[in-house]
Amino acid sequence: MRRAVIFLLVACAVLAMGSTAGGLARAAQRAGGEHFPGPQLADTPTASFFVRLPLVFRNPSPAPTWVTVVEEDFEGPPAQLWTFYDYGQQGLYYWGQRDCRYYSGTHSAWAVGGGTSGLGLSCHADYPADVDSRMEYGPFSLEDATAADLRFTFWLNRGNAYDRDEFCWSAGSSSAELLNNEMCLTFDTNAWSPMTLDLGDPNAINLLGRSQVWIAFRFTSYGIGPQAEGAYVDDVVVRKCVGGTCPASSGSVSVPAAVRAERTLGTLPATRPLKPSSSGR
Repeated sequence: MRRAVIFLLVACAVLAMGSTAGGLARAAQRAGGEHFPGPQLADTPTASFFVRLPLVFRNPSPAPTWVTVVEEDFEGPPAQLWTFYDYGQQGLYYWGQRDCRYYSGTHSAWAVGGGTSGLGLSCHADYPADVDSRMEYGPFSLEDATAADLRFTFWLNRGNAYDRDEFCWSAGSSSAELLNNEMCLTFDTNAWSPMTLDLGDPNAINLLGRSQVWIAFRFTSYGIGPQAEGAYVDDVVVRKCVGGTCPASSGSVSVPAAVRAERTLGTLPATRPLKPSSSGR
């Protein structure tokens, strides 16, 4: 009898302990939303003790940015970057680095200031008749470009010149395209003026994606006789946007379509010789 009483007391104690532990677990679950799986051996952890997060690698793409392809202020010898041509019928006149006029620094490129004949001209001298002076830079790539442009400043005075004396600029992937894409001025500025040529305009000149691109400047005079100084160019910059859409920058001045002059090289004598510089292509 005594043994039965003892067994009954032990059973009641065990039941009481179980009920208390269950109540504590339920209270904790209601309070913190956590679940206690019950007693576990310290040296045999289960998955309920671990939180496994995915490993994430972040390699963000670089932000779109403007990249300078070439920048020329003509403070150094321009022959290091440019190729010069003379299609003229007398003498040898190239674009040349001179200190006669400049937009910044102390030098610019004068359309008739270089070559064996042009070097003999003093500052502010008249340009001669029958000059056809051209300088080119390239090739450079626009394969990775989402936008691109040519920026420069120029000064032009043709005096009492015949209206077809002109200053032109262009860009293209071939000699024929350079000529076809020319933008020309046949009126004077007598002041330094900024200009921008969009190289990715789908309605005009679009050279984006091209592996080889050139830019060119040209000054042409005809048989009227000596005139004013002609054309100067300074602070030439070619840039391209890579990596997406770049923010537009201020200071862009584009030439209106009305100033595109008629193509004059097509009327020149077919026998006019090409006289490139010794370093030219």
